[in-house]
Amino acid sequence: FKQKTAYEISLGLVGSEMCIRDRISGEFIMNYFGIKPCKEIGLIKEKIKEAILNGDINNDSAQATELMSKIGNEIGLKKYEK
Repeated sequence: FKQKTAYEISLGLVGSEMCIRDRISGEFIMNYFGIKPCKEIGLIKEKIKEAILNGDINNDSAQATELMSKIGNEIGLKKYEK
């Protein structure tokens, strides 16, 4: 186990924030689940960021979207079908 330096952690934060901002935005989450602005959006974004930083998922939109859907389902949200 190699402990990350503060610099490596900051690089991970920048990368994860870019992933969330560019791919999994609050607007994307609202459209996906058909919801209005709410605290659940922040919860989902934070869990995605943590998963990226922990190495549980890669910093890419497909894995982030899959995790977003899973987290949403766990908190009672369902994909919005128009």
